[in-house]
Amino acid sequence: MWQNDIIIHQVILTQIAMAGPEKIKSILKNLAGIDSLAKIAKTNYELEQILSGTIPPEIEEDVCFGHFEDKTITLLVSSSVVATKVRFLSPEILREAQNRAPNHDIQGIEIKISLNKLDLNRE
Repeated sequence: MWQNDIIIHQVILTQIAMAGPEKIKSILKNLAGIDSLAKIAKTNYELEQILSGTIPPEIEEDVCFGHFEDKTITLLVSSSVVATKVRFLSPEILREAQNRAPNHDIQGIEIKISLNKLDLNRE
C-alpha cells in the first residue's frame, strides 16, 4: 500500500514541476488509470445491488458485498456462524447472481469474516 502512496506523490510532484504541454500530457496519461478504476467501481456497485436481493432476509444484516475480482465475488460476513450459513447457501447465491448478472462472468464466491461492523458500510 505504501508503494501506491509513493507513486501518487511522485505523480503529483511531477505534475507540479511540469508546465504547459508536458503537464497536460501527464494528466491525460493518468486518466486511463482513473477510467479503469471507474469501471471497477461501476461493476462492484452493480454486483452489490444484484447481490442484495440474493441474500436471505434472516442474514442480510450480517452479510455485505466485498468486491469482485478474478471472476469471484467476495462476501464479507460478521461471524463464523454466518460464514457457515453463507457457505451452505453459496451454490444458490452463486446461481442467482449468475442469472441476475449474465454480463459478468461470475464463477465463484469467497466468504471472509470481517473484523469491522458491517452495518457501518451501509447507507
